[in-house]
Amino acid sequence: MQMQKIMRFHGGVQDKNVLDFSVNVNPLGVPKCIKDYISECIDECVYERYPDYEYKNLRKAIANFFEVSETNIVPTNGAAEALSLTILALRPRTLIVLEPSYGDYELMSRAIGAKCIHITMTELHNEYVLPNDSMKEIIRHAKDNSLIIINSPNNPTGSIVELDKILELSKCLKHSYIVLDEVYAELSEYTSIIKVPPSSLPENLIIVKSFTKIFAIPGIRLGFIYVTSEHLRELFESVRPAWNVSSIAECALANALSKCKSKLWSYIEKSRNYIAMERRRLTSMLQDLGIIVYNSKTNFLLLRHDFIESFKLYEYLLRKFRIAIRPAHTFYGLTKYHSRISIKSKNENMYLVEAFRHAIKNFGRC
Repeated sequence: MQMQKIMRFHGGVQDKNVLDFSVNVNPLGVPKCIKDYISECIDECVYERYPDYEYKNLRKAIANFFEVSETNIVPTNGAAEALSLTILALRPRTLIVLEPSYGDYELMSRAIGAKCIHITMTELHNEYVLPNDSMKEIIRHAKDNSLIIINSPNNPTGSIVELDKILELSKCLKHSYIVLDEVYAELSEYTSIIKVPPSSLPENLIIVKSFTKIFAIPGIRLGFIYVTSEHLRELFESVRPAWNVSSIAECALANALSKCKSKLWSYIEKSRNYIAMERRRLTSMLQDLGIIVYNSKTNFLLLRHDFIESFKLYEYLLRKFRIAIRPAHTFYGLTKYHSRISIKSKNENMYLVEAFRHAIKNFGRC
């Protein structure tokens, strides 16, 4: 495989004058209590001292927020570090990725000398699903010390893998590990697996969560690994870099999660309802234009537009309308005619639809 085919490619633009539909953060923005605590922590100059290496207050706040045991939590610098730490700690012989999927897994597998196997979900009635045949294929490829990576809700498709299938895989593959990336769970029609009693969770199941998407704070890097295995927790702690979470992230989120718990959960519920409403409206308008919109349960949509290639559409929308979308051709299993867009405010979503209408007029019907 040529190196340029697996180079990193992510959404997000630095220009504040661009309307950015390429990143999937909460459209309601940063909750006020988190903003207030960020400001307070900066005023207190917490950046002048090292954070607590053990992150005792932060672990306690995260555990209390999700109502889980703090002994099951390993704090990380976002979900990206959590995934990297897992691969570094376990050093699997085989990496099995359920595709399409966000992540630099081909690069990671090369770095540790592992084989990377891609298993693509099935496209069925404009939705990506995990059928029993694919389950069997995962089990067939998973040898001892394999690592299976599943993100649900899935990025970029917005689909969900049923919890019973994840639990079934975990129980079938006792000598391998399953990573479940749940970073969009709180913004979707999905119940996090950490709600399952720890005694009912297999010890080879590793759950990755993040606050970046939930609270629209991509610059405040904070996530965590949740495991019920003491052996895995100690292993992840052994490879976790010292002071991997910044003083500001530790201070602001430890305070907000513990002191604004009810407000933040109300904000999450309000966000879910808003996203569901705007997702239905945006889906309908784009379908009226002849664009294929895949069924999504979360805060973004996967599109297929056969009238123009995704990168050309990206360039056109950026040049003509100052809109950035995410070309999805780099996701394994998708084509040069796929794009991903996030759900934003009603007026912003309307502007995006108008921009698509102009693109269709300029480049031809879908």
